[in-house]
Amino acid sequence: MFEVVCGLVTSITIAEMSTETDSSRKGYALFLEEITDWESYLNDYLPVAAETIENHDGEVIVGHPDPEVIEGEWEHGMSVVIEFPSVADAQAWYDDPAYQEVKLIRVEACEYAHAVICPSFSPEDLPG
Repeated sequence: MFEVVCGLVTSITIAEMSTETDSSRKGYALFLEEITDWESYLNDYLPVAAETIENHDGEVIVGHPDPEVIEGEWEHGMSVVIEFPSVADAQAWYDDPAYQEVKLIRVEACEYAHAVICPSFSPEDLPG
């Protein structure tokens, strides 16, 4: 069986899915960005952002500027997925004043940036 994380697929067993509660489900921050100022992104944003992620027990599990397109059209540049112990931890990281300050550098370094926070997959979340 597979777990869908904001449209990304990772392995998980059905037993694990059915026993997860809201408080035990991992949280994910997903970013799709078109970076135009790589120097600022790499030198000014990334080191500080990495520290804030670590401070909230997060881990970057996906980060690539040129993903392989396997279906449809993909017109995004950088794809980043950050895993946190819970959705609350992901939201606390995003709301952290230290991240909010450095986020401005990321926004300025990008033509656009889309971001969402979502929980790990649970069949109970599906409509119907």
